[in-house]
Amino acid sequence: MLTFLLALSLQLQPAAAQATPAATPHVTITGNVVKPGEYALTGTTTIVKLLSLAGGLTAGAKKDAIRISRLGHVAMYFDFVEFSKGRNVRQNITLQAGDTVFVP
Repeated sequence: MLTFLLALSLQLQPAAAQATPAATPHVTITGNVVKPGEYALTGTTTIVKLLSLAGGLTAGAKKDAIRISRLGHVAMYFDFVEFSKGRNVRQNITLQAGDTVFVP
């Protein structure tokens, strides 16, 4: 009987007491991209790399007003039109865990 109660006690331990693996750092991309969603950060992930991972921009995308939010606030805008012409290439920043990119 004691063995049964001990086994039952171990089964009833709260889930929070169990070890869980650390979450993989990720960024989110939404809006007018082919494959919106969450993407794991692997190595250096820039805005252009994330756009590529997301399958590119859709035909209706507003390419000159891509918004990057960090910690819940708009951190900057990315102008893909200017970037693709070789202008203002420094705007292709490295993304950080938790960043959200919105393509209107």
